[in-house]
Amino acid sequence: MIDIVLIGNIARCGREHLARHLGAAHRLRDFPCDLAEAQVLIGSPVTAEMIASAPKLRLIHSSGAGCETIAEAPGVPLCNVFHHERSMAEYIVMTMLALDRDLFRQDRNLRAGNWESSCVTGPPRASELAGRTLALVGYGHIGREAARLASAFDMRIASLRSGHARPELEALLDAADFLVVACPLSAGTRGLIGAAELARLKPSASLINVARAEIVEEEALYLALRDRRIRSAAIDVWYQYPRKGAVRLPSRYPFHELDNVILTPHSSGWTERVVALRFRDIAANIDRMAAGEPLENRVR
Repeated sequence: MIDIVLIGNIARCGREHLARHLGAAHRLRDFPCDLAEAQVLIGSPVTAEMIASAPKLRLIHSSGAGCETIAEAPGVPLCNVFHHERSMAEYIVMTMLALDRDLFRQDRNLRAGNWESSCVTGPPRASELAGRTLALVGYGHIGREAARLASAFDMRIASLRSGHARPELEALLDAADFLVVACPLSAGTRGLIGAAELARLKPSASLINVARAEIVEEEALYLALRDRRIRSAAIDVWYQYPRKGAVRLPSRYPFHELDNVILTPHSSGWTERVVALRFRDIAANIDRMAAGEPLENRVR
């Protein structure tokens, strides 16, 4: 019997799919609980104290791609899981279209009887994606899928991979009509986009962040948007998150007061399909562990 502990909302939401696909005999429990018998931890955060309380631990499995909130556990493999790239690529295309067409402003205006930007009142203010440059900071699972979908709109694609030099980043910023942040958070990417980088963007450029908030400096982004030094943004990852379901604004700066920002609650990669496929894969990895077979998506 494999004792499995689910940590956090994502893991708990995958319980039904995990139970359906697991072949090995198992027991599923939700954290917080006694970890003395735990053999598998799924989800995050996983602290050093939790690991120390689990002497029988055999596997830690992230419920997503990111592992930055999971502590080191010497001798215990850590695996991650994907399947979010299609959902997040669709989010990127959706927000590019909404930002470019100023969708929410038009909706608000017409609800008040204001026909600004209409063909019956004045010149057009909307543009099209064709011929515009999608600049991707990161060209992994998400970046490649976003590029594939954007190509259907005849967009130009530029990308920046890990190990880049400063001139490559500057060239990407200069070219961007839409700057999409889609790289992992690491010591090298924390604060990668700050005031100097945002200043290189065109005033007509938009920023979309689906990776981690800390890759883009919080104050610099807020000021660039507030002062209209860049046109707009769509932000799905944040600088502060609610605790225990409490209501909490996503930043210490009032992004919510700006009319040129789309705010979403870390939902770009959160669909029913993503949960089903992730926990199918996690179940398969636990069955491999039980059978003594090599694990897939091993991080460390």
